[in-house]
Amino acid sequence: LTFDVLWSDENLEEILDILDDFQIHAAFFVTGEWLKKFPQQASLILKQGHTLGNQAYSHQSMLLLEENETKQQIDQFAQLSVEQFGYYPRFFRPPYGEYNSRIVRIADEMGHITLLWSINPCMKPGQESDWIITRFEERLHQGAVILFHTSPECVEVLPKLLEFLYWKGYDFGSPSSIHP
Repeated sequence: LTFDVLWSDENLEEILDILDDFQIHAAFFVTGEWLKKFPQQASLILKQGHTLGNQAYSHQSMLLLEENETKQQIDQFAQLSVEQFGYYPRFFRPPYGEYNSRIVRIADEMGHITLLWSINPCMKPGQESDWIITRFEERLHQGAVILFHTSPECVEVLPKLLEFLYWKGYDFGSPSSIHP
C-alpha cells in the first residue's frame, strides 16, 4: 500500500490508525515542502513503522527539468529527510507519476528505487464504497502496488478494502521487502 500525502495533513492520523488496526505498514510519499510544513506528522509516520518516500522537494513535473534540476529535486528532499529524521528515503515516486528512463536512471544513481503503482482506486467525492471495491477488484493482481491519497473517501473506504483483501486471501508486504 502506498499513499501520496501532498498538500496537507488532513485525514493522515485516521489513516495511520486504520493501518495500525490492521497491522499493515505502508509507504507514504511526501514532498520536501510537506516535510518542512508537517515535521511532526512525518515523524509519526516513521515512528509507526511506515516508510517515508521521496516525491521530490516540490511537486512539479520532472519531465521538462534539466538533469541537474532533477537531481536537485531528489537530493533536496533526501537531505532534508536525513537532517530532520536521520532517515534516508529508499523509494522515489516522480510527481504525477510522470517519468521516463532518464528520471528512473537519475533516481537509481542517487540510491533510490522508483516505485509507482499498478492500481489507483480513484476515490472521488460521492462515489459509493461498493462501486470503488468492485472497480478495485477488477484491477487486483498479485504483487499490486496500490495508490491511495489521504482523502475523506479513503478514510471511509480503506477499512472495507482491507477487509476485502484479507477475505480474498491477500497478504500485505512491507515496502521494505522490495529489493533492487
